[in-house]
Amino acid sequence: MAIITDSQEDGDGEVAAPSAAKAISRSDEDVLAAVLERMGGPLPFLQAAIDVARERSGLFHCDPTAARKVAAMAKAARAKVEAEEKLVAAKEETRKLTERRRNEESRRAADSERKLEGGAENAAKDGRRAREPNAENGLDLEKYSWTQELSEVNITVPVPQGTKSMFVVCEIEKNHLKVALKGQTPIIDGVLYQPVNVCDCFWTIEDGKSLSILLSKQNKKEWWASVIRGGPELDIKKVKIMPSRLCDLDIDPETRQALQKSKFEHHRRNMGLPTR
Repeated sequence: MAIITDSQEDGDGEVAAPSAAKAISRSDEDVLAAVLERMGGPLPFLQAAIDVARERSGLFHCDPTAARKVAAMAKAARAKVEAEEKLVAAKEETRKLTERRRNEESRRAADSERKLEGGAENAAKDGRRAREPNAENGLDLEKYSWTQELSEVNITVPVPQGTKSMFVVCEIEKNHLKVALKGQTPIIDGVLYQPVNVCDCFWTIEDGKSLSILLSKQNKKEWWASVIRGGPELDIKKVKIMPSRLCDLDIDPETRQALQKSKFEHHRRNMGLPTR
């Protein structure tokens, strides 16, 4: 709180806010605050202060500008309050703007993450999508390639030049296949698409640069869509039936007829003709 010690009039005759003020001590401020509380509010307190100044001093008798000085004090106090309110409002607006920016950044980050997850999911779906078989009814993959006939599956795995069989791990089980070079991460390791006759399966190193694996199918009437379940699959509808092999197959008439029908449809598809 400050006490007027001097004042000035502006060009319009109005009394300006005090140019100098004497600061009161903390103890005096506490006394005035206690009186303010006892008076029941700021307006009764100010009225009482004006009455005391009128009765116990010559302020309003000797100084004709006293009333304007008091009004100037009130105006200055109001301007200070408005400035403080503007400062608080500006801080609040800054806080809200910062919060909106953070929320926007969080939303964008979440959108980016969802897009990445969606891209990964789409990539996974693309990886599972049935592919066009190679010339021998298999697939050419990154780490190995495979072909098939109705009776068997042949897998070719490239290995470093000069690889010996002693450095190869090839474990063929009825429903599982594991292929690796010793001390390295498996190249193939998973559940087979269909069971195999283990006794009729074998593997060999060819020219010291590729591992050749033959898997003998138990069910010799079905095509495999993949070597390992969950791996890339081919479109079984697009397998190519070799005429020279078809007549040699030891199959029942019903299966032979179905294979012939598949071959006929495949031929018509290649010619761009309807299959029905």
